[in-house]
Amino acid sequence: MAKIALHRLHIVIGLPLALPSWMMREVAKLRTSPGVGRRFSGMSVRVLIADSSGEDREVMRHHLGCMGCEVVAETDNALQTATLFRTVRPQVVILDSRIKTTGELDAIGLIRMIRSDAPDTAIIAVSPAADMQQTTALYDEGVIECFVEPLASEGFERVRRKLLTRFPELRPVELPHSRSARHPGTDPR
Repeated sequence: MAKIALHRLHIVIGLPLALPSWMMREVAKLRTSPGVGRRFSGMSVRVLIADSSGEDREVMRHHLGCMGCEVVAETDNALQTATLFRTVRPQVVILDSRIKTTGELDAIGLIRMIRSDAPDTAIIAVSPAADMQQTTALYDEGVIECFVEPLASEGFERVRRKLLTRFPELRPVELPHSRSARHPGTDPR
């Protein structure tokens, strides 16, 4: 099930997207509360994460949040990715090259759809280390960076540099230099 994060509220796809007036007042309070960081100011970089692994999505969400990105939606399959992309209009899409396909829509098809709908969207792909042919195909389709699984700090460092170049408003956070990019509290694979 896909969730769209709307400030601290979550809307489950399939339910009406019209928010009740009490919920809109709460969102307005969050936006204007003193001490509320860039996350609610409307200035953060909006990200859609499309990855089959919930654990990998959690790790990416953590590292992106540390930089000042706002993960506005997450999903684990291609059809939901296309729907959410058109709904939330993110500035960055992180796409697992092995995302669950639905019908004819796969990772390459998603990249082409995103490039057609919003050519300025930054697409970052996650690809298995052993599949250089797939990685080359992803770059040929226009991804700005591709990092390999298992997720490691070196890959996040390259992604961080690319995002900082493209979005200078992000915070230049140093990542730990270890073999695993997992944040504290998760077990390395």
